[in-house]
Amino acid sequence: MVTRFEQLSNEIIMDLWEYMDLYSLWHGWFNLNHRFNQMFCDNGLRFKFNSKNVSNNGNHIFRTFCVSVIPFVSSRLTSLTLAKRHQDEFMLICGLMQFDALEVFIFDETSAEGNKRVSYNPNCVFFFLLLPDNY
Repeated sequence: MVTRFEQLSNEIIMDLWEYMDLYSLWHGWFNLNHRFNQMFCDNGLRFKFNSKNVSNNGNHIFRTFCVSVIPFVSSRLTSLTLAKRHQDEFMLICGLMQFDALEVFIFDETSAEGNKRVSYNPNCVFFFLLLPDNY
């Protein structure tokens, strides 16, 4: 009988993690212990990232996350949603990275001008531009 979370198998924990957002996962689980760090590095683990989950308390948090985390997981990112406030910075920092596993790419509340700088990724199954209500 399992009485503590740490007693769950790696497979079950990784299955649970795949439902979590990358930002929450990184801040809640990475560097908690060696076992979780090893699981985080497992090539079978896939991630979803929604930049709306990043704190509004300054762009330095988002910038640091993009520089230190996104390159580490870019080949395992399956879903990427960028809030309007993060789109330009993300494109500057991560625009040339390979997102080999990306299936869903969403620009949330983008402007018509922003659409011109988006290039299509042939590996991407779904690509959305969510326009603001007043568009």
